[in-house]
Amino acid sequence: MEARCKHYDVSGQWTLQQRNGYGVTLNLQQTGTAITGTAKHDVTATIGGGVAFAGPIPTGPAFSETREAAPGTVEGSIQGNDFFMNISWGSNNDTHGIYRGKVTAQGRLEGSMYHKEIPKNKSTWVSSTIMQCADAAAVEPVNSAPSPSVNPIRSTGRRRTPAIDPIKSTGKSPSQTQSSAAAPTIEANPAFITIPDGQSQGTVTVTWNAGPDHPHVRVLVKESGQDGERALAAQVKGTRQVTVERGTNYLFILKDAGHQLAKAVVISRR
Repeated sequence: MEARCKHYDVSGQWTLQQRNGYGVTLNLQQTGTAITGTAKHDVTATIGGGVAFAGPIPTGPAFSETREAAPGTVEGSIQGNDFFMNISWGSNNDTHGIYRGKVTAQGRLEGSMYHKEIPKNKSTWVSSTIMQCADAAAVEPVNSAPSPSVNPIRSTGRRRTPAIDPIKSTGKSPSQTQSSAAAPTIEANPAFITIPDGQSQGTVTVTWNAGPDHPHVRVLVKESGQDGERALAAQVKGTRQVTVERGTNYLFILKDAGHQLAKAVVISRR
């Protein structure tokens, strides 16, 4: 499966089980390689006392109250069989679980996680669900429909060609009646960029096409750790080289009149 599949679909609701005993239920949406969604613990957790905890990291004195963890928000990406996810926990999104993994030959996601704020809090994990190959239809052989049978005209030995009925409603062929406008797209390449020690910056290529239905589209970028978004471009179609900082993640968004059309994530690795 790994060798044949180029694009996996990880969207929908599924659970990952951590080896330290905690589970996280995810509800994900996928646009291209970008992943967004929500996360929630499927168990309650005892806070305090240095307990390994998959969600928000408690602060202050330890206490023994057991409570359900607050929901989290998810941003990440899936490129080939490489999976990345950052879960921001708490009402202020002030704690983060970093998850990395790969799709195995059996179709399950497996990997490791740690707390960004407390890196020593680590665990391995595995998905409860087998991921589907989004391009499976493209790699499977397609059986051609049999050609219409033609019977010989016995009196002459000639073959009779099937009659072609005119299209009376529009006068156009079926292919002409379909919309030619493709869905808006935005891509960032590479989605994962490793900036070596001693260097502080790298470069990614952002390519987008909003299509003819969105003449007033804008390309925006949001950086991890920063509030708000900044404008990158205001044109329907284009390509832009963007400088990224080491250790900073980026979300590139295609918007028209405040409505999000598509997005792409760049993960800058240390």
